[in-house]
Amino acid sequence: MDPTIDLAAARLTDFLDREPVLWLSTVSPDGAPHLVPTWFTWDGASIFVVSKPGARKVRNVVADPRVMVALGDADDDFDV
Repeated sequence: MDPTIDLAAARLTDFLDREPVLWLSTVSPDGAPHLVPTWFTWDGASIFVVSKPGARKVRNVVADPRVMVALGDADDDFDV
């Protein structure tokens, strides 16, 4: 097995276990990006996000389920 894959997976798991907020990026119907900090929970297999039903991020995901998630604090030596 490739040790770099194991290292990346361990780093990701560490981020998911300790970070309280992720950055959720969605796309608006007009194609504009929408990036928001979002509280989440991680069960070891899935990321769960709860939001108000009418929130822009929810409307965007309903229209286009492709999202990007970023973890980490840019103030913490850009360890994202």
